[in-house]
Amino acid sequence: MIMVASRRNPYIIGRPVNEPDRFFDREPLLEFIADSLSQKAPVILLHGQRRIGKSSVLAQIPHWLKAEPYTFIALSLEGKSHKCLPEVLHDLAKETLQSLDCLNRVPIVPSIAELKENPGSFNRFLENLSTCCDRSELVLLLDEFDTLGNYQPDAAAYHLFPFLAETLQQQRFLHIIPVVGRRLEDLPTLISLFKSAPSQEIGLLDRASATQLITQPAQGILTYSEDAITAIFDLCTGHPYFTQVICFALFSQARQDDRWDVTAEDVYRVVDRAIELGEGGLAWFWDGLPIAERVLYSAAAEVAEKNSIGVDANPTIREGDPLALLEEWGVSLTDCLHKAQQNLIEWKFLKRIKKADSPETVSRGTYQITIELVRRWLVRQHSIRDEIWELENLNPELKVLYEEGRDRRYQGELSEAISLYERVLAENPNHFSSLFELADCLLHTKAYAYALTLFDRAYYVDPFRAREGLMRSGLGHAKTLMERSQIAEAEKVLDRLLEMDAENPEVRSFLTEIAAQKTQSTQTQKSWGKFIPEWKWNLSKQSSDLPPQD
Repeated sequence: MIMVASRRNPYIIGRPVNEPDRFFDREPLLEFIADSLSQKAPVILLHGQRRIGKSSVLAQIPHWLKAEPYTFIALSLEGKSHKCLPEVLHDLAKETLQSLDCLNRVPIVPSIAELKENPGSFNRFLENLSTCCDRSELVLLLDEFDTLGNYQPDAAAYHLFPFLAETLQQQRFLHIIPVVGRRLEDLPTLISLFKSAPSQEIGLLDRASATQLITQPAQGILTYSEDAITAIFDLCTGHPYFTQVICFALFSQARQDDRWDVTAEDVYRVVDRAIELGEGGLAWFWDGLPIAERVLYSAAAEVAEKNSIGVDANPTIREGDPLALLEEWGVSLTDCLHKAQQNLIEWKFLKRIKKADSPETVSRGTYQITIELVRRWLVRQHSIRDEIWELENLNPELKVLYEEGRDRRYQGELSEAISLYERVLAENPNHFSSLFELADCLLHTKAYAYALTLFDRAYYVDPFRAREGLMRSGLGHAKTLMERSQIAEAEKVLDRLLEMDAENPEVRSFLTEIAAQKTQSTQTQKSWGKFIPEWKWNLSKQSSDLPPQD
């Protein structure tokens, strides 16, 4: 029987790992940082996916280099994206002193007004701080560094990077180690300013390191079979956060059952619970992707789900299949969606299993979603039916045109509304709200053929919402075709409607009318058939006697 006092869950989720004895692997990364600092590198860039353990790495640097002559200052730029440069510098100075509360004497924090007048007062603050720290070298550990890279020129992002670059040139005792949650290529300003800085990716753990993370925190309490370790690695692929989430759920289950031997079956049994526990981290992981990549990721998850066999499967996906699925949902395959598929592979959200034979045979390549646990969460929380609507937000500037179109429509100015909706769809063919609104406007103006084309596509996006409009525009178009004696074309339209509603009385009435016309036509041909050859000969003769026409 395991003592109750030993049953506290040792796995960490929801916060950085600050304890050195609970931090596993990453020795090569920490040695890289130590070497770069010893070589006087002013900037060391670290980057990696969200929830990969970047904040935990920053927390471990002071422990790893505690014998070296550095003063480490942990700072976060989260929540500062809309602030101006003086406000950010003031906040950083205050947080610096808070992180160094053990100092006997501290420099004065410059006020926001002082920093507005002279941002260089922040440099004097750093110089005084170095003096208070016995002139040791200062290392700023900057978490959430890339959160400043999304906003307008009047925000801190536009000025902070150049300011830091200039400060580092002036203050030789200063180093910064920023962590970035995006690819460095996505931050051109950062790269241009710190292009000579050494950089390192914080990636997935290998099998040996993941095994340590799984077994060592609960050593002597929880025993994992080899199959259980394999199952966890198959689900998490060495991602430290998701590995901890699974192990946290396993430990809780073992404590509840008072059974401390973990099998592969136990691992798959706690997957749903692990997804619930990791919801916050999974959402954070998801939010780090651009819109087109999120939509493609959801499509890939659904394709993989269709290919899944058994609970322990890690299903494969053929390149091109997620795009084909999007087309089935009425999505127009724009350039950004084609690029999204390749981006997800390059960013390691998808891992290639078999390369395509050549660029012309991309569709024959196969891959998997890198983290199986994420795939299962995507299927549950981010269905393709919902996610495709996010494509409307690819062009936020179109919102003004769309809203103006709605205003014109409600005022009865349908012609103007149609023009505005068409402009929106020309810029973003996957603006589905405009698609539905335009189809409705066309239906009201009795442009049945055009409306039918749009409703036909809209039906794949949202069958329930498009159904009535598709039926009405189809019936209107069929009636027009019948009035023009285009019976065969009308019948094709009605057959399509019949597939949706086999008992629709209007559709059946039209088809009955067509059948009657066909019967009457056949009888007429039978009655007059004996005269047709002579009629044809007379018509031919008459036409040959006519003078030529211009």
